[in-house]
Amino acid sequence: MLFRSTFAGEAGGWNWTFNYVLDGNTGYYGTDADATGADEIRDYAIWQEMDNGFSFGMGNVKSIFLKANGIDEANTLQINNTATGANLEGRGEQIGFGYKADQFRVMGRAYDVDGADADGFSTEFRGEFLVMGSWDNCDCFGAAAGNESTLVIGASTSSDTLLDGTSFDVTYKQDVWAVHAAMTDAFDGAWEATTVQASYAFADATSFYVSYEDIEADAGLGGDRDDLDIGVNHYYSDSCKATLEIDFEDANDDMTIAGQVQFTF
Repeated sequence: MLFRSTFAGEAGGWNWTFNYVLDGNTGYYGTDADATGADEIRDYAIWQEMDNGFSFGMGNVKSIFLKANGIDEANTLQINNTATGANLEGRGEQIGFGYKADQFRVMGRAYDVDGADADGFSTEFRGEFLVMGSWDNCDCFGAAAGNESTLVIGASTSSDTLLDGTSFDVTYKQDVWAVHAAMTDAFDGAWEATTVQASYAFADATSFYVSYEDIEADAGLGGDRDDLDIGVNHYYSDSCKATLEIDFEDANDDMTIAGQVQFTF
C-alpha cells in the first residue's frame, strides 16, 4: 500500500505546494534517476498567478511535455504512470511561466537536467487550444455527471537528453466520460509512444479507468513494449482518495495489483 500527502496554500500573493511520498520512488511519475527508495518530497513549487493571465514560478514542477504530467498528482487516474511519464523524471530545479486566455494557453520551463546529463540545460514549451468547453474541466483526467463538454488539443516540444522530442494530444470530456490520447516522438524516431487513457464515473465519488501505452523503441532505449492499467478511484472526501489498480506489463510478463491512499491538506 502506498501513501502520500500533498500540502498547498497561498501567502502574500504566492501559491505554494509540496508533495511528500512515503513510498519513495514509486508512484504516478515513475522512478526518478536518483531514486534510492527512501521517502522523499516529490513535487515542490512556488508560483504567482497575475490578473492579466500571466503566471511564473520556480521549484520542481513536472509540468509540460506530455499532458499527463501537467495534471496535479492528486487528480491523476493511475498509481503508476506510463513509461512516457517515467522518462520525465530526474530533472533538476526549474523556472517556469504560463499565460492563459479564453481559448489558448502556453507554458514553458527551463531547468538543469539531473541524472542522464548532469551538466545539461534544457527547455520545454507547450501550447493548448480550447476548442469548446471550459479550462476548469482541464485540471484532471476524471469526469463527473453533468460535466460540460470540453475538447482540448495540445502540442509540446522538449530539448532534453531524457526525452528529446515532441508530442501531440487531445482530451475530450462529455458528462461522465473522459478520454485522453497522445502521440510522442522522441530521439528522431528512435522512441515512439501512443498513449490512451479513459475514465468513466459510475457513481458520484467512484470512477473506473483504463490506460494503455504502446512503445516502439530501439533496443538501446528498452525495445518495443506495452503497458495496460485498469483501476478504480474512490473519493472518500475532497481530501482523501483511494485507488486500486491492476497493471499488466508485457516487458516483464508481469501482473501487479497495487493500492494507494492519497491525502491532501
